[in-house]
Amino acid sequence: MFLLNLKMWARNYFNIDDLGKGIVSKLIFLFMLGIKTAMNFLPPEYSDFSQFAAWFRNIMTAGQMTDELAVIPLTYENWIFLFLTVLVLYICIMTSLFYSGLVLRDLRSRNGKENIPLSAFWGRFVILCLVFSVIFLPFALLAVYLVILFLLAIPIICTIPVCYLSGDKGFFASIGGSAGRTRGFYILILRDITGTYVIYMLLGFLVTLVSYLSGTAYAIIRSFLDVWYYMCFARICAYAYTYTQSIRIINKTNKS
Repeated sequence: MFLLNLKMWARNYFNIDDLGKGIVSKLIFLFMLGIKTAMNFLPPEYSDFSQFAAWFRNIMTAGQMTDELAVIPLTYENWIFLFLTVLVLYICIMTSLFYSGLVLRDLRSRNGKENIPLSAFWGRFVILCLVFSVIFLPFALLAVYLVILFLLAIPIICTIPVCYLSGDKGFFASIGGSAGRTRGFYILILRDITGTYVIYMLLGFLVTLVSYLSGTAYAIIRSFLDVWYYMCFARICAYAYTYTQSIRIINKTNKS
């Protein structure tokens, strides 16, 4: 069973270049790889959080809070690094969602189904970017504190942006119908997400071995792997939405 799933994942998810002639997917990959890799080549003082680590250890061992401990020792460079880290993550997520929408359009074209005009697709993507820029930080903090619930909700959440970019429903209808869309397919989607993530983690473990040979090579290969999985996950979202819609159409046809 695992080998069959692995073959399906390799065909549908791991082949991130499977989009039209492959030019757009290559450009998207290179764009994300560029900004991810650039973060690893900032001057060392930007990612030096040794003072903050020492302050945090003192907070944990101190019996009471003092005026000295009340000041968080983050340098100007540290704040820039944190800002750029969040910005790069936001850009990568939104670019992945854009890629997911393109994958859905490609799948529909192959099946002879109509897509919304590109102008409408771009308009919906811009709205999605604006909305996500507002909820990004609160949503990230919520995911950290409620990590188990967030992980369990991923199969439901992942179809929301794809549904909206497809043009099938409006923004709020895409959110409201997410649970209904995945009813009956939740375990299937969770299996694909979990299985592909385990493979990503195993590859990540192998990549860490490169760090013993060259830190620069490790930074580049690790960024390559991260971007590859961003796009794999985007394909999972597109296929998950396509599967639910296709099966529903078949069911309706059988009933009639």
